[in-house]
Amino acid sequence: MIKNLRLLLLAAVLAAACTSPVPLTFQAGEDGSWSVPGEQLDAWARAILRADDTRAAQLLDQGYRQADSLSAGDPQARTLERFALDVAERFMNLMSPFYDDHAYEMALDREQECVHWTSWGRRGMDWRRSILNLNRPGTRVCDFWLSKGGEAPDTLLRQLLPGAPLTVLFLYGESCPSCERLMEEIGANRRFARLAEQGKAQFISLYTGEDRAEFAALRQRLPAYWDNWMDRESVVKYNRAFDTRRIPSLYIIDNKEIVLQRGLESAREVESFLKSR
Repeated sequence: MIKNLRLLLLAAVLAAACTSPVPLTFQAGEDGSWSVPGEQLDAWARAILRADDTRAAQLLDQGYRQADSLSAGDPQARTLERFALDVAERFMNLMSPFYDDHAYEMALDREQECVHWTSWGRRGMDWRRSILNLNRPGTRVCDFWLSKGGEAPDTLLRQLLPGAPLTVLFLYGESCPSCERLMEEIGANRRFARLAEQGKAQFISLYTGEDRAEFAALRQRLPAYWDNWMDRESVVKYNRAFDTRRIPSLYIIDNKEIVLQRGLESAREVESFLKSR
């Protein structure tokens, strides 16, 4: 009986811990906005990632409700915008230890319910959601003009050959050492070469910079089976045709123009996906 009572008490304590809010102490800054100390925000973000969706939604509601309430008292302080940017820095930043697309999508859903935005803050929220949704798996890949660096323009979708079940798209930028390292890795990949030879996949590289001389030099570093293009109107760089946080990266697209994988960082990740199909 005593043992069972102890277990019940322990379960009650754990349940209370799982439902209790994580402390978020908003403090006034010199610029008039209120913000939460970084250590508290980190603990809050960590709790969200460890929780199930129901609990995560409760924690997100806790933070955004406080920020929205403070913005109601002083709209010019832009406390809600400041809090939203702090959340984005944790869940949206690829270099953050808390980076998580699902958690950030839940955060954006909660932001949508806030009412005390300035017009600038709401535009920022919409912009961040558009970034999250760029060419996400299950959606149709966006189309735009390409060129070979000279006159021969064409569009991305017209390169997706119906006879090739899959297209591996490699995005790289200008003056980018990490792009060159990934280029060496994928260029040396024997499985890619076999897939191209067997007609099971095609391989397209897309230079997102504007330096034609650099494009001409870098395209020579990929094997002959790669079809190399540059972004003719710089829509990746300036109009977010793809998520520029994910450059360099590899995308996998099927012959129905649907994105299967995005933002892969190595040839090994592409191989793992292809083996699973």
